Amino acid sequence: MCLLFLFLFSSLAEAQDINRAVVTGDNVNIRSGPSAKSKVFHQSSSGTVFLVDSVAIRDESDNSEWYKILFSINMMDGNIFGFYQAHRESIYEFSHPYISARFVKKEAITEDERWELDALARGRPVEVHVGDDFSGWETESRVLKAPVVLYKEPGGADTFTLPAGTTVLFGVDSEGRLGYHFDKDDKYWYYVIDENKKLIGWATNEVIQNIFSSTP
Repeated sequence: MCLLFLFLFSSLAEAQDINRAVVTGDNVNIRSGPSAKSKVFHQSSSGTVFLVDSVAIRDESDNSEWYKILFSINMMDGNIFGFYQAHRESIYEFSHPYISARFVKKEAITEDERWELDALARGRPVEVHVGDDFSGWETESRVLKAPVVLYKEPGGADTFTLPAGTTVLFGVDSEGRLGYHFDKDDKYWYYVIDENKKLIGWATNEVIQNIFSSTP
């Protein structure tokens, strides 16, 4: 890694005071907002690790405190990923879920986590390109109900439109997360693949919302 980059870009962990939150109970509710009245869409088990805003949000109605979940930690390899990548229902409703401060132990992030947050702040290099083969990936298909605009590169200026009725594929990993690139502006770009398992372009989060909120 070029040392120049380390000085040019500020740390995401410093800019956004981030802590670990280790879940201490079983079947702890993850909610759509900082309140016991907010929708439950997932439950986490003891030992699950999230990265959260260090400052808790207080619900004045019952004096409870809630942490906004920014990222999850993959317990198999320690990698950081956006929480809603693994729980796609949350894409349609909100950007960040919340967990009660009662059921987590707050800790400082590790050096490895800080390094990866720095990488996220810079934007990871784009490692795949239009035309690359995805035949080794598990995929999920959708038929477009309306035309969609795709990008030839994440954040690039070149776009093209796929017509309604086109069948597109999305790469998914073993945990059902869509393949994506995370850029320096905290924006997700999703791989869009054709029926020959070739990458044809990149979709924004808004496009993914529209595609996956319709019936397959």
